[in-house]
Amino acid sequence: MIHHMGYNTFGWGGMLFGGLLIIGLIIGIILIVWVVKSVTGSKKVSANRDEKSPLEIVKLRYAKGKIAREEYLALLADLE
Repeated sequence: MIHHMGYNTFGWGGMLFGGLLIIGLIIGIILIVWVVKSVTGSKKVSANRDEKSPLEIVKLRYAKGKIAREEYLALLADLE
C-alpha cells in the first residue's frame, strides 16, 4: 500500500463502503421512525371513539349551567 503523510489510502473500495454505510444508516433511521409512527398512530383511532355528538355536548353544557334554558332549547331545535 502507498502511504502519504500518514494516511492509509483505500481507494474506490473505501469510498464505496463508506457511501453504502451512510445509505444503510439513513434507511435504518427511516425504518425506525416509520415503526414508531405506525405503533403510536393507533391511538388516534381510539381517540375518535371518545368524541361526543353535538346533541350530547349541548346537553352537557346545559347540565353544567354554561348555557341558559332559552339557548339550550334553541340549540336543541337547530340540531333536531
